[in-house]
Amino acid sequence: MLKRTSFGTAASFAGVPLAERRVSGRIRVFDPGKLLCTPGAPAIDCMITDISPTGAGVLSSVDPELVPKAMICLVYLQRRIAYDAFATWSERDRLGLRFAGEHDLLKPENETFEAMSRLCREH
Repeated sequence: MLKRTSFGTAASFAGVPLAERRVSGRIRVFDPGKLLCTPGAPAIDCMITDISPTGAGVLSSVDPELVPKAMICLVYLQRRIAYDAFATWSERDRLGLRFAGEHDLLKPENETFEAMSRLCREH
């Protein structure tokens, strides 16, 4: 059973398999990423464990209580894509993210995305 920490209630999902709650199916991956939670704060290392066009699951050492309820950014280092995302659930060291947009870091739109692109090149 998922432990919901400030992102919603587990009761509304009781008994419903995780795969049936998703808009689109996810594929399993085990690829490194970076979470950017607050402008100017250092990037947080994470491991992307599954991904779809609408969201992802990530492993991270960040305390779920510290993840802002506002939009965060997931940088998929190998694919060189940045996803605008909202944390929708957490369970110990795992976060579920719902995507709100994506940015091609091979063609950065501005200085912010250029900095994210550099993260990918350093990987």
